[in-house]
Amino acid sequence: MRRLFCVAAFSNTPQSGNPAGVCILTEPMDSEAMQNLAKEMSFSEISFAEKLGVDRYRLRIFAPRKEVDLCGHATLATAHILWETGNVLTESIIFETRSGELKAFKRDTRIRVDLPLSKPIVAIPPDGMLGALGLAHFTEAFKGADDYVFVIDEEKALEKLSPDFASISKIRCRGVAITAPANDINTDFVSRCFYPSLGINEDPVTGSAHCILGPYWANRLGKNNLLARQISERGGSMEVEVTNTQVYLTSSAVTIWEGTIKG
Repeated sequence: MRRLFCVAAFSNTPQSGNPAGVCILTEPMDSEAMQNLAKEMSFSEISFAEKLGVDRYRLRIFAPRKEVDLCGHATLATAHILWETGNVLTESIIFETRSGELKAFKRDTRIRVDLPLSKPIVAIPPDGMLGALGLAHFTEAFKGADDYVFVIDEEKALEKLSPDFASISKIRCRGVAITAPANDINTDFVSRCFYPSLGINEDPVTGSAHCILGPYWANRLGKNNLLARQISERGGSMEVEVTNTQVYLTSSAVTIWEGTIKG
């Protein structure tokens, strides 16, 4: 049997944030079994952590339809479980992933995850994308390593968007993020993120999207420390620190439930 946890990442309550599955491997599990479990459980992502050393784990992450290279909320959720269960006693954890070596650090009651920066590159939206998003107007469009990003003027307009997910899934990209200045004076920017090609229509809170949103807003606002909020139905927030090569996300996580996988 293997232990499976459900963790709400980028939140300190079970009713918000992004639920991630976390499976701590004590015996081998093949890729097909991992993908089948991800499809069966229908989390945005499930992470599978295999111990390599005292503070080092191999981390593989699966969305319902395929394995993904980078996932901020699943990385944060895994670090939370490793510390909460006592599997790791050090103040930091190193993860070997398909995106390279990632690190997580304890920050009092919160966790910081270090992710690679993705530089925004001005882009022309693919045919059909604006119609699929229901987006009549945008001020800027750019692309990072995987996602298209659109900047709009108002948070209220972002709240009202009702995308056509079936149409978005036919466009060749991992997903789409839409961002706007925040109405709340304590928050710098807000966003919503859509990944129907991965089996995730709207992701509740997307750490990896902030690898490109962070650098954009840092440049626009002229500061490297930002407060971000994702305004999905569940919602979640994080501190975003931007350097020349990294984006550091700091937030909370809380365990919702735990169980065992038989077989």
